[in-house]
This record gives sequence, C-alpha cells and structure tokens, in this order.
Amino acid sequence: MKRVLSTLCVAASFTLAASAQAGYPNGGVYTFSLGSAGGSPLVRTVSSQLTKPGGYIFTTHYFNYGADKMLAQKRELSDGTLFAQPTASRYMGPEQGFVMWAANNTPFPADAGFNVLYARQGSPNVFTVTATSTNRHANYVYIDHPSTNSRPDVRPIVQQLYVYGQLAGNGPRNIGVFYETSRQKWAIFHQNTSAPMQAGEQYDVLVPTSNVRTVVAEGAALRGSAVGFRLAGRRLIVTQNWSPRWVYNDHPIGIRAMQKTLYPGSGPAPEMEWEIFNEDGAAMRPGAAFDVVYDDEATVQ
Repeated sequence: MKRVLSTLCVAASFTLAASAQAGYPNGGVYTFSLGSAGGSPLVRTVSSQLTKPGGYIFTTHYFNYGADKMLAQKRELSDGTLFAQPTASRYMGPEQGFVMWAANNTPFPADAGFNVLYARQGSPNVFTVTATSTNRHANYVYIDHPSTNSRPDVRPIVQQLYVYGQLAGNGPRNIGVFYETSRQKWAIFHQNTSAPMQAGEQYDVLVPTSNVRTVVAEGAALRGSAVGFRLAGRRLIVTQNWSPRWVYNDHPIGIRAMQKTLYPGSGPAPEMEWEIFNEDGAAMRPGAAFDVVYDDEATVQ
C-alpha cells in the first residue's frame, strides 16, 4: 500500500472507527472545537481510537478544513480560519490523548482544523530529540540518529513538544531544520536566531521514506505571503527547511487548497494546487523552503 510512510502502519489489533481511517491508517484531518464540553480554549485535544495508545503526532494547520467538510453546502475554499501561532503537543495518556498548545497562551478558534499524521510508539524512523548541554548550540539542537546522520538527502519532519515549565515564558516557536555538512548532521532550530535553544526543549522527528518533497518560494511559485505548488496529495504535513537557500522565515505557517473540488471520488488523488502561507500575512521571503510529506489517497477522515 502506498502511504505517507510505508513503515508506519498501525497494528491490526487497533479498532478503527470507519473506512476513512482504514484508508489512511497513519493519521488524518481532525477538527477541534473545544475538546470536551466546558474544556479550555487554550488547548486542543487530538483524541481518537487511533491515537489513544500514544506515540507521536505531527501537525500542520489546515486553513480550508471547514470548507473541506462543507462541500455539500457549496462553501468556497477561500473560507477558512486563520491561526497565526506556532503550536506544540504532548501525549497526556489514553483518557485525554494528545493535547496541543499555542504560543502566548492564545485560544484556539473553535473551527480551526489541523492535519495530523500519527505514528505509534516503536515505529521505525520516528524518535524524540531532547536539547542538552552537549547537543545544543545557539538557537539549534543537533539530531543524532542513524536515519539522519550523514544523510543530506533525507527530509526530517519535526513537531515541537510542550515541556511543562520549559515553555511557560515564551511558548512554542517557529522552527525549522537544516543540514550541517561539517558535522554531517541535521539540526532543529528556532527561526528567531536571537532565541537560544534551551536545555530540556523536546522535538519529535519523523524521517519519511517516501511521499516527501521540498517546495521553494521562488519564481512564479512566490505569491505574496505564500508559495504555490501542485501535488497529488490530500494530507500534507509541513516543516520549514533552511538548507536549500539559507533563508529564515520566522512566521507561523499554514496550508490551504486552491481548487474547489477537493475529493472528486475515491482512489489515488489527481494533482491539486496548494499554498503554504504565512498566516500572519507577512511576505514570503524568496528562497524560503518547506519539506512536505503527504498521502495521495482521496479519502476524507
């Protein structure tokens, strides 16, 4: 089966809720209101039968989520909810599942949607990096793992983890990855170069073995605050990559679909037009680059 990561198949013993999950076993698009009734808008719960056992999640804000689910009501894909904040996550146990927090204690909009790629504990090429006194420098932390060392060709996808007390003063940051040739290692960095990497910061890392590409904001693809591209994908997770053009983009990013018919039937998805955009409206810097891992199934989660 062709999926985001062929080695991340969920164990058959898990009870999946519907055929949509069977069609996309590694994750999907989840919508968040306020979690449980009376829950705080300062957190978002990512909890389903699929994710309750714990493991790892990788998320990207999906601007068109509402329109994606409301095609029957003829909503345009231009409709969506902006959420100009970086986020971090933490697994809170089987009862609560994964929880997300935003920077600056920002409340989540009730109808904000996120793409979520889930990997179970023990999945190959998925692991956690913790910043220590020996692996961090300035605003970055090195990744030391067999799947990434001496591998400039791979494209790590990263998710910041919420660490109690560690992020209380500044919250999640805009982050990215780069490859340092002299050390033959990848690193995770704060886009704000004046913000040092603190001991204790944690990041989950996914090293895709297929269905991953790099998008660079240049030429006709550069569109104001966005970069456009075409891709036969329905589930996109994005990480900024400094290495191709050495350009920082210290802005929260989201993705949005640029055509109205998102799911024209079942089976492999045809190419669609997408944009990665700065949700705060800042101009996209020429040369800013993004790694995109995707699923090419047309199934709706």
